[in-house]
Amino acid sequence: MSNSQQKINEAVIATLQRHEAELQAMKALAAALVATHPDHPKLLDSYLEQMDAIADALDSDAIPRYRAAIHFFQALMLAPAPGDQLRPAEPD
Repeated sequence: MSNSQQKINEAVIATLQRHEAELQAMKALAAALVATHPDHPKLLDSYLEQMDAIADALDSDAIPRYRAAIHFFQALMLAPAPGDQLRPAEPD
């Protein structure tokens, strides 16, 4: 992880400490994102942009933007990793 990425992560974590439940959810989502998409730099860049947006949102008490970022991470978690084959939907 680069120095700037580390600084962003540290700043975001410090800002989010007053929202402990959301922080735990964000850590889990971020860890899963990195674990499932380690070779996809655009997703990781999006992760850093969203973390920065979350810090800005919390600084201005714009919690809806924070919740939107959580949904963004959830959508990324459902995205196939590079090289994964999409499976057809299973019949009911």
